[in-house]
Amino acid sequence: MFKSKYKEGSLGGELFNGMFYTALAKYSGIVINLLITAVLARILSPSDFGIIAIATIVINFFSTLTSAGIAPAIVQNKTLSYEDLTSINTLVIILSFISTGAFVCLIPLIVSFYDNSSLLSNLLYILSISILTAISTIVPNALLMKEKRFKFIAIRTFLVQVTMGGISIILAYKGFGAYSLLVNPVLGNIILLIINFRAYPIGVSFKGGGRNIRKIFSFSIYQMLFNLMYMIYRNVDKILIGKVFSVQTLGYYEKSYRLMMLPLDNISNVMGPVLHPVLSNYQSDKDFLWKSYLKILSLLSEIGCFANVVIYFSSGAIINIIYGSQWHDAIPYFQILSLSIGVQCMQAPVGAILQSINRVKGLFFASIIITLLVLSSLGVGLYYSSMIIFCWCLVISFTISFGVYQLFLLYFFNKSPVDIIRSISKPFISNTVLFLLLSNFSNDYLMPMDFKHLLVFVVAILFYQGIVYKLGFMEMTKNLIKSTTQK
Repeated sequence: MFKSKYKEGSLGGELFNGMFYTALAKYSGIVINLLITAVLARILSPSDFGIIAIATIVINFFSTLTSAGIAPAIVQNKTLSYEDLTSINTLVIILSFISTGAFVCLIPLIVSFYDNSSLLSNLLYILSISILTAISTIVPNALLMKEKRFKFIAIRTFLVQVTMGGISIILAYKGFGAYSLLVNPVLGNIILLIINFRAYPIGVSFKGGGRNIRKIFSFSIYQMLFNLMYMIYRNVDKILIGKVFSVQTLGYYEKSYRLMMLPLDNISNVMGPVLHPVLSNYQSDKDFLWKSYLKILSLLSEIGCFANVVIYFSSGAIINIIYGSQWHDAIPYFQILSLSIGVQCMQAPVGAILQSINRVKGLFFASIIITLLVLSSLGVGLYYSSMIIFCWCLVISFTISFGVYQLFLLYFFNKSPVDIIRSISKPFISNTVLFLLLSNFSNDYLMPMDFKHLLVFVVAILFYQGIVYKLGFMEMTKNLIKSTTQK
């Protein structure tokens, strides 16, 4: 039985336990969702998945717009009383009904944009329930995070995913079509709402009114604005490709982008929910937070830089194994986009760090600069009407964005860039050498799909990484392994 070497209640112990249970829920969820999707894909048509994708994007955007970053604000503020929380909860519940009503009124307009699809209309009306439940559960869910009940959250999430997935498969076999895909976002959210309120009962009260809301308003409004900027610069590329190039090109690109984001989203979704609740307890000790950030940055640079090289040189194998040979045209897009994995991995904890020191306003301003940077870079790619240049421009903009976030961190912590350079230098050097070594092989050797060549490639990579590990170029990874295996 593995356990952490950290003492219970320490920062290391809290981070270890939080990330362990969050990662367990996240990655088991990925496996479950892949299995469920594999079954549903053999029952439902591509159009069923497509229509749900459109509806989900609309719902997610609307939920982000209306939730106003309230959850992180509750986690960050340690002075909130029960009276404050009941007032905030009252506001959130009222907001959920107003938002749901506004969304229902907009459904005819949304449907008209997609050729008045009656199926989409029906799905959106049903999915509007998820807006009501998702917003209503913000306060109890935030309080669970604030109390660092990561094990409970992981078990809750896992059980709901398995149950909802099973119901979806049964409904799909019964001929419910696209409606079977509504089980998790609708019924799943209702169950989560009930579980959250039972785990952390919080009442409603109008006592205090606006005075209580003002305690979190500044934090939450800038968090919401940051979320909007983030959604813009993460989705504008797909909108532009669909408009300027073709739907087929967008399909190849979207598959490549989704694969590239898979490790990034998983790292962010594991670290984000844990880092902020834990580090917010040390918001007055900036030196301590800075040292913690450098350790996290060093670990992520070891993981991200290595993933950069491996995925770049095995991009053909990955595309063909996961999507099939018919997606061969997606390989160059995926190969280029994979070069941004390292910097985006290292960028993952920035939001939680700035939230922890109450610099969400700075996070928002950084996101404005990055959004403008991404738009400008993509404009260059569109000017040359080349998807290859378009992908390179996106990678360059992501790389510069990492630098922008680091400059904001250096400013707020009043630290030297030497600290950051020192934290990422060893992984950068060792993986640059690996990249140059692999570059001496032709793509024809590295890309074949037969098991023999793939095995040779994997063994060679692991052998090199073992040498790097022994030479001390992966200090944080070594420490992490020791902490998880020490009895």
